[in-house]
Amino acid sequence: MVKLFLSHTSADKPFAKQLATSLMDSGYVVWLDEWEIKVGDSITQKIEKGIEGSDYLLLVLSNKSIQSKWVDREWRAKFGVEVESGRQLVLPCLTEKCDIPALLRDKKYADFIESFDIGFRQLMDKINPIRLSGRPAIAIDPTAHADEIMAIIAKLQSPNAILSECVTAGLILARKIKSHALEEFCRHELAGIVPGSMLPTPADEESHLWRVAECFASTIGPLNTNWIGFETEAGLFNFIENQPDKFVPMKLFWTWPVADIEKEALNRRPQSTAMIIYRKYKELMPGHGKEDLDVPLYMRPNVSEKLLAAIRRQFVSLLLSCLPSIRGDSSRLTEIG
Repeated sequence: MVKLFLSHTSADKPFAKQLATSLMDSGYVVWLDEWEIKVGDSITQKIEKGIEGSDYLLLVLSNKSIQSKWVDREWRAKFGVEVESGRQLVLPCLTEKCDIPALLRDKKYADFIESFDIGFRQLMDKINPIRLSGRPAIAIDPTAHADEIMAIIAKLQSPNAILSECVTAGLILARKIKSHALEEFCRHELAGIVPGSMLPTPADEESHLWRVAECFASTIGPLNTNWIGFETEAGLFNFIENQPDKFVPMKLFWTWPVADIEKEALNRRPQSTAMIIYRKYKELMPGHGKEDLDVPLYMRPNVSEKLLAAIRRQFVSLLLSCLPSIRGDSSRLTEIG
């Protein structure tokens, strides 16, 4: 598995975290300082080990980073290994126009200035090669549809990408490459999933884990969210989670089409403290009386965004599984420099 060290300055942290998350969702191992360095750790030692253990160093280039002594030390350490090995190990990621260090000016950079999507695609084209023990980095010759797969993966990393449109493109691709697993996933996501109940069975959880979300069923009816203490998400859920006899924790199986989940996320008010939906008692606990009673279910306000992120990760995983893989056929391997 390709390991990536992300070199950046604190001013570029939002971009660095977005890039790191997108890379991890695409199956890469990413070294990011705030994820790896804990209280009491030697910062210098952790950084050194991170750089030494990485296949590539991704250098975030900005007006701030080129002035950072830490960033300068990090990329130069990897650049020295690059010169000695003859392999390209330092990959510049340009986020704004700046004075690129002289030693890096002849390198092609991933251009994130106009679009994260474009820059990410350019970066993926480079780091897609994988490493085998004791051999130089290798890449697989592209198949007829590898570029289409990579294009959808790259598009999925953009925060502005419409997931339902990407899934539609995935369905068309699945039929081209005759991938039953990908086609089934896309069909279910576009049309919605219809299990036997809103409550996930073990089979539902195993086959559609990304569609399961936590909620709390109120046994005392709806809460007045205008009460003092309920005006924030933390206050409301602190009250709910501390009364399990009145708010029963359960798992909810989301059957909506992905486009409907996107609409829910888009329409969510920034100041909302919870997502509340109502279901009949008989849907939650059939055969226990009170079957026509409406039961309010409380979920965190960002539940739809979390579901979309989970669907996105599953989609990327399936797309990656459709890329050509090495199966001992050396004729399909191409050395890269």
